[in-house]
Amino acid sequence: MNDFRDIIIKLAFTMYSSPGVYALLLGSGISRDAGIPTGWEITLDLIKNIA
Repeated sequence: MNDFRDIIIKLAFTMYSSPGVYALLLGSGISRDAGIPTGWEITLDLIKNIA
């Protein structure tokens, strides 16, 4: 649990030290529900186009 807390603290300090820069942290389910291809789907499409 400490690792997760350390990551959150690091993220908070990074965002604080970069005013005007914001991060939107969403899971891949958000893009799936919005009809946007996920990273895996894009990878599969690229492989199909090359093969």
